Amino acid sequence: MEIHELLVLLAYASLFLELVVFPVPSEASTYQLFVGEAPRSGEEDRLSRARERPKLGKLLRYFFPTATVVLLFLIPLVRIGFPAIRDWLLPVRPLETRSVLVLGLLAVVLGRAISFSAALQLRRVRRRGSGLAVGGLFAYSRNPVLVGMYTFYLGISLVYPCWVLFLGFLPYVWNMHRRVLMEESHLGHRLGSDYSAYRRAVPRYLLRSPLR
Repeated sequence: MEIHELLVLLAYASLFLELVVFPVPSEASTYQLFVGEAPRSGEEDRLSRARERPKLGKLLRYFFPTATVVLLFLIPLVRIGFPAIRDWLLPVRPLETRSVLVLGLLAVVLGRAISFSAALQLRRVRRRGSGLAVGGLFAYSRNPVLVGMYTFYLGISLVYPCWVLFLGFLPYVWNMHRRVLMEESHLGHRLGSDYSAYRRAVPRYLLRSPLR
């Protein structure tokens, strides 16, 4: 096994650890959209409307896009375990250079460091019941866990450059961005002016953008 494969496997191990040992529940997760509490009377935020959808609509709008994202994240592991599948995934050979590999590994490490640190910070805040996480990484981004995951995804796309991964990035961002809008709508409904002030002070991701 080559060193870059070992680093990628360690990154995935940290992701597994984050999801299983240090999970941060999301009100807009696919699981919660199916089994979460029904909206209270008078609630009109995005999350409530999503939970009210029929099950078939939830499958099409939330479950299948999320399942596709999971399959995309499995591609590097398949590449490591089954090298012969490389050509089937339509690799982008011009990007298979040493410099691109190093850049990809840096993005992998940075992305996992950001996501893991932000997840631990958010978990501590929620366990204390102290409301919003506004310090640390959350002082620069309202969603640093996702910023780290986007960076991680781009990193594995450079380590294992193939059209399948590159074309999957925008659907991945679109799927997660919808969840963010649900959560923010719910938080704004629940926390009122405190969350509104936080939204004005801190960008949704890193920079002020059309995705604000």
